[in-house]
Amino acid sequence: MKDFIQRNKFYLLIILLVGVLIYGIRIFSSDISIDTEILINTPEQILNMWMSFGRFGLVGIKELFHLVPINITLTNIFTFIFFFLSIIIWMINIEKIQKSKNKYATLIFGLSLMISPIFVEQFGFTLQSLEVSIAFLFVALGIFFQEKYFETNKIIYSLITILLIAGSFMCYQAFIVLYITICVFDYIAKYKDKTDYKLILKYLVIFAIACVLYFGISAVLTNVLNVEKDTYIQDQIKWGEYGIVEGIGRMILLNAVTTSPFLGIQFDLILVCIFTILSYYLLKNIKLKENKLFYLIYIFMFVTPFITGIIKGDVELYRAKFSLAFLIAFALYYLINNVETKKLKLVLNIFVTIFIVSQTITSFSLFFIDNQRYQNDIEIGNQINETIKNLNTDKPVVFVGKKEYTKYFIRGEMLGHSFFEWDAKEEYGINERTIGFLKTIGIEYRSADLEQIQKAREEAKEMPIWPEDNSIVEKEDYIIVNFGVD
Repeated sequence: MKDFIQRNKFYLLIILLVGVLIYGIRIFSSDISIDTEILINTPEQILNMWMSFGRFGLVGIKELFHLVPINITLTNIFTFIFFFLSIIIWMINIEKIQKSKNKYATLIFGLSLMISPIFVEQFGFTLQSLEVSIAFLFVALGIFFQEKYFETNKIIYSLITILLIAGSFMCYQAFIVLYITICVFDYIAKYKDKTDYKLILKYLVIFAIACVLYFGISAVLTNVLNVEKDTYIQDQIKWGEYGIVEGIGRMILLNAVTTSPFLGIQFDLILVCIFTILSYYLLKNIKLKENKLFYLIYIFMFVTPFITGIIKGDVELYRAKFSLAFLIAFALYYLINNVETKKLKLVLNIFVTIFIVSQTITSFSLFFIDNQRYQNDIEIGNQINETIKNLNTDKPVVFVGKKEYTKYFIRGEMLGHSFFEWDAKEEYGINERTIGFLKTIGIEYRSADLEQIQKAREEAKEMPIWPEDNSIVEKEDYIIVNFGVD
């Protein structure tokens, strides 16, 4: 590691500075995102929920290091530190896998991970960002020891790998798919014109044991701790809601197109370009007729980021598509490290430059806009409270409709979305979310029951929309704040 840092210290500094540019707003602020208000107000609710769908690792880290109650500033700082450390380990791993010391290729690999909007969206999820970044370090270290196992055949290294990989699974199930993508790329990078069945078997054995360990420990802890299983993950499976033909068509369409509001069409173009350039290179250098299994594995690598979506019959949340970010980083590294044709190199370098700039802007914008969103939420909360504190504050408050920030030019799945709009389509609307958020800034209101909420919605139809006069009114049993009825 010392040798690697010495050789790449300038490039590591570049990655660090770009990381601080993107994450700086988050690192040096106390902004909170959706669900963090629950961890602040009723932490046992979140911890029990995580255990109910098998994320005992998240709970274990929080309990072991006394991370409840949450310190937002320290959480954001250490999230970035662990993520940066994991990227360093990943850069070391990629050199070992490819057996190359191409510093430029290694720089692009590390930068691709640091600037990915997928990780920005994930680490913007403040309540679990630190634990997930630690799990990233687990995976990076796991692959480091896996490579040592492949080099030496010492069982101790495989055992360390299994423990680290299983530990990451216990923090977040998306690491299962990530590990598959890593192993597929590892095989492609090591490929020498002949199928290596022993290497494939090693991947499968390590993965199988890690999965058995994860599911086994989860089952034991669920029974010992008497954890009631949650249907959160099962509810995401959509196959039963459609006919077979319709379900297959829907699944293909949803997972073939990666476009989302914050990634945009550029992300689809990135994948198409990478697949095209990489396929062109491989077809020129590896004979298809003699290496059919290799090409099946190669195609499978591009399918792996969508495995969860295929299982669900739906699209996976982008903040959980770690393997998609790694796939892009792997492919760029492999191409930069292996392409020798001048024309193809020129095309590749132009593409990489556009990719780095566009992804950096997107990721920076996501955190910048979410910071604005948080400040706006606080301002709205205080303005509403100025009116309500002059009324009978012993009465429950009902928030009707939603307050959406339509002026933002980019928003993520969660970043940029207001507490005053989240859950608007749920039975209770934004009420629980809004009252929970306001409590974190020192404003406490009583919650209304469902009957009161439904009655208030009807009454709000005749009311002006906030911030107009009379958009906040006191009724006999509750106070209405009207953001507009859909």
